[in-house]
Amino acid sequence: MHRDLEAVYIAETPVIAEVVVLWLGEHGIPAHLIHAGSEGPAQGIQVWVNDPTQAEEAQRLLEEFKAKQQAEETVGGGGPVEATCEECDKVTTFPAKERGSVQHCPHCGAFMDVTDGADEDADLDVGESEEGP
Repeated sequence: MHRDLEAVYIAETPVIAEVVVLWLGEHGIPAHLIHAGSEGPAQGIQVWVNDPTQAEEAQRLLEEFKAKQQAEETVGGGGPVEATCEECDKVTTFPAKERGSVQHCPHCGAFMDVTDGADEDADLDVGESEEGP
């Protein structure tokens, strides 16, 4: 049986597949799911575009999204982030993808901001100037 559809993504879970279908729809590319085994040898859940002329554009958008996610994970050179807990004053190293998040301190359990030294100064409130009018 011939189908006028094109597989553009293979998801590991139904949730990921549904998110991809919705995301493509938001970008003007209608798509749907085909479960593995029903249309061929590929494993996982396939995302197919309804219009095969949009397959190349869908794949381009998905590649751009993947590249953007990888770039965000490596912000700051991709290296780990060392953050100091304000409660216990101990330094903990976190992966780059945790930068900008709030985590539990593994030493004392307090919440801590995962930032490097340059980020901390940006939020510092220095108050008003003492100069008069």
